[in-house]
Amino acid sequence: MSEKLFYTAPSQEIFEEMQKLAIEIWNTYDDTHLYATTKVNHVIMIQNKGSGFMAIFQMFDVNNQTKILNKASPELVSEIIIRTNY
Repeated sequence: MSEKLFYTAPSQEIFEEMQKLAIEIWNTYDDTHLYATTKVNHVIMIQNKGSGFMAIFQMFDVNNQTKILNKASPELVSEIIIRTNY
């Protein structure tokens, strides 16, 4: 993993794609106790600064990270891979 890249924000377009996919995944969770709502609100509040991009990705376990990678554009996948060596 490149520590410098980990803390480097991607383009706004890539960041917004990550946010969108994260919100889609959190919205599949049971929201009886506002769990999903809390996570979605957290994702919305994260800004495209420093490690914000990676903070969104790291909110998930490996199964949900794989879902993001499978749904992501090639550009988003590339940005994740260069930061994580996934």
